[in-house]
Amino acid sequence: MPEPTSKPGLRKRVTRRELMRGSFVKSTDLSSIEIFGAAGLDFVVIDQEHGVFDKATLNVALLAARAAAIPAVVRVSHLAPEVILSALDNGAAGILAPSCRHRG
Repeated sequence: MPEPTSKPGLRKRVTRRELMRGSFVKSTDLSSIEIFGAAGLDFVVIDQEHGVFDKATLNVALLAARAAAIPAVVRVSHLAPEVILSALDNGAAGILAPSCRHRG
C-alpha cells in the first residue's frame, strides 16, 4: 500500500497550476492503476469515453485508485448529468468533459 504523502489535493494543485504527471487508463486491468500510484504519478484519468468502462467497472477502477492513493479523474462517455454525477458520487476527483465544442 502506498505511503501517505503531504501533497495538497488535486484541486488545489490544479488551481496553483502545478506541473503534474498522470496517465490515461483505458483497460479494465486495474493493476495499471496500482502501478501508477506506486510509481508516484499525481493522478490517473479513467477513460470511459474511449475505454471499455461501464458503470460497474468504473466503480471498481475508482476503488482501485482510492486503494492506490492516487486521485482519479474520469473522462465521461458523454455529457449527461447522470453520467457525471455517478462518477463523482463514486469517488472521482473530477471529470474530463469529452468532445467539447465552442459555440460562438
